[in-house]
This record gives sequence, C-alpha cells and structure tokens, in this order.
Amino acid sequence: MVWTLKVDLFQGDTGQWGDAGPRGEPGLRGKPGGRGTVGLKGSGGPTGQVGQPGPAGFAGLTGEPGLHGQVFVLPGQQGDSGSQGPPVACSCSRTPLQMDTVQTIGQIFIADNEKEMRRLRAENVMVLRTDRKTLYIYAESQWVNILEVPQHQPNSEER
Repeated sequence: MVWTLKVDLFQGDTGQWGDAGPRGEPGLRGKPGGRGTVGLKGSGGPTGQVGQPGPAGFAGLTGEPGLHGQVFVLPGQQGDSGSQGPPVACSCSRTPLQMDTVQTIGQIFIADNEKEMRRLRAENVMVLRTDRKTLYIYAESQWVNILEVPQHQPNSEER
C-alpha cells in the first residue's frame, strides 16, 4: 500500500470550534519555588516562667570609708597619787586673776559653743560653756578659764 500525501497550498476558512473535550489527568508535581519575602512581625507572646537565678557576679570596687563608730571607753581603777614636787618660786609673765575681778562679776551667761561665747565680750562677764563644761571670765581683754590651773610661762629673761 502506498500512501500519498496531498498538500493544498490554498486553505479555506477555519470553521467553528467544537465542544471542549474532557479534562486530562493531573501532571507531575513541579520543582519547589524559592523562599518568599519576609512578612510582618507578629505580636509578642505571653511571658514565660522565671528561670533559676544565675551565679553571683564579681565583687565591685571598694567604697569610701564610712564614719567612725561609737567607741566605749571603760575607765580603769585610779592609780596611786604621785609624790609632791619641790616648791618653786613662780616667775610667770602672766599674772593670776585678781580676786577682786571675780568679786565684781556683773553678768553670768551660758553658751553652747565658742561662737556664742565670742559675742559676749564685755569686761567682768562670766560664761559657762556647756560643750566643754568649763567656766570662763572675760577680764583684761582675754578669756580666762578659772577652773584650769594657769600655765606658767617663764619670763624671757630667765630663758
């Protein structure tokens, strides 16, 4: 049998399309695509449970020293009194407070500190200092502690 192929160079008009045929079987699955763009961040979830405490950290720098604490000094037994020294003539440059000055005290004040005592400078004024528990008289332009034994200072001639 011999087949002959006849080719027409001139074709006619296309006719009407017919009804669609039945759908075919699904094909093989294709290769997966690449990663898509990053989406928006969602809201935070609830707080989790508290974990175990970690190890202690290193010690910090040493701080400034603090104020001194209270010191309690307990007095001991009083010792024996010493022997009396030899009598010596006083050659002081400072004359002791005259008794007539003590008898002519015009006013007596109580002061808590040296600042208050300085404001009370007037001749023949007696001041009791509560912070030092001492008694002063302002005489001859100076404060004299009358409870203290006067300091003996030799004259410049005897040095």
